[in-house]
Amino acid sequence: MKVLVAYMSQTGNNKEIAEAIFGAIPYPKEIKRVEDVASLEGHDLAFLGFPMHAFGPYEPVKTFLETHVKSRA
Repeated sequence: MKVLVAYMSQTGNNKEIAEAIFGAIPYPKEIKRVEDVASLEGHDLAFLGFPMHAFGPYEPVKTFLETHVKSRA
């Protein structure tokens, strides 16, 4: 299993949480800022941490999710 922990942090809080999650994962893993992730391919599990604005994901993260995450609806 390969795990990705990706985060976007404006104040540093999401980065700290991402680092804590990363430290607790016993599998092969990598940690990156969301803006440095080109694709989720090759990962079996991804944790994404990001700020919320106006009751939804911050716009760059919303675009990332729309581009890289398939809907299950």
